[in-house]
Amino acid sequence: MSNDRTYVSPSILAYHKLETEDFAPVFYKPHTLISLTLLLLLLNTFAYTDILSNLAYVTTAATNTSGEAFSSDEHAIGTMKNRGAVIGVVVAFIAFGSIHMPNTIIRRPHPIFWRVGLTLFLIYALFMTYLFMLPIEEARQVLRYFDTNLGQAMPERSYADDCRVHTPEHPTS
Repeated sequence: MSNDRTYVSPSILAYHKLETEDFAPVFYKPHTLISLTLLLLLLNTFAYTDILSNLAYVTTAATNTSGEAFSSDEHAIGTMKNRGAVIGVVVAFIAFGSIHMPNTIIRRPHPIFWRVGLTLFLIYALFMTYLFMLPIEEARQVLRYFDTNLGQAMPERSYADDCRVHTPEHPTS
């Protein structure tokens, strides 16, 4: 078995009519050093400017509908820098995954699109695993970073009080 990206197993070839290369050959070579250089320039730009912190602040302001303010400006600045750092880590991991993840049999719109998608799904799966390993109160506090309305326990409801399918006294029934 070959470790080359161009290798397609005979079982896949038997069931799928794979297209030949649809795009320019330059898109099929990883260009690892060029990509690494561009990623380092991008991360340096993010590190020495406030782009990611401003992005994190804008997303926080959009989700902070409860009117809660941070207890201090230092705490708010530290939280924004942490969020910006997490965004930078995600960007770096997506860049790594877009180069080094394996190709799939899906060719359209481009294999790099599916590698980025696979990387995003992997980040999501790792984050969900992290959340599942936390105690429930700490997991709620982690979710508060995404939306300040989260973090409180849901009110208890009884779903077995009225089991009728149609309730004429309810206005939306």
